[in-house]
Amino acid sequence: VWGLGGAFIGLTIANLLGIAAAAPWVDLRPSFELQPVRRMLRVGFPVVLTMAAGIMLATGDRWVVALWGGPTMLGYYAFAGSVTTAAAALAMVVRTVVFPQVYGEASSSGAAVALQSHLERALLPFARLLPPLLGALSLVLGPLVAAAAPSYLPAVSPGRIFLLAGVAMGLVNLASIGA
Repeated sequence: VWGLGGAFIGLTIANLLGIAAAAPWVDLRPSFELQPVRRMLRVGFPVVLTMAAGIMLATGDRWVVALWGGPTMLGYYAFAGSVTTAAAALAMVVRTVVFPQVYGEASSSGAAVALQSHLERALLPFARLLPPLLGALSLVLGPLVAAAAPSYLPAVSPGRIFLLAGVAMGLVNLASIGA
């Protein structure tokens, strides 16, 4: 009824109602404790650096393609690059599930045991499972694109290459947890 302004007002009211409902059970006074902050930085900082490097690598190449090949080539490249996202998404799901497990095991059993277990439990199955799946996806990518978006057929070949790149990035993401 009130557009975007109404949405912000509704969000604010909902947030305030949630705070009021939780107030009896949750301490809402802000506090700062150095030990938990240090622990979060020790674990989170390497992850943030890895993610920042990934973002720079994921966007820097597009600037080069745009400057070198123009908007049409950038469109094909971006379409092919979006295929990479599908391949890397599986690794991100696995990483999100495995992340607390690896760090918990490193704290209780030591880093070497946690790394060995991580390589055997997560990285090796991922590396064994994805190549056959990617091969099949690579074969059907051409017909799928021809049926869904025929004007992007020139992007099929780079898309197949990007599938491989997406899996490689997924393996790097999983391996970085152990590192």
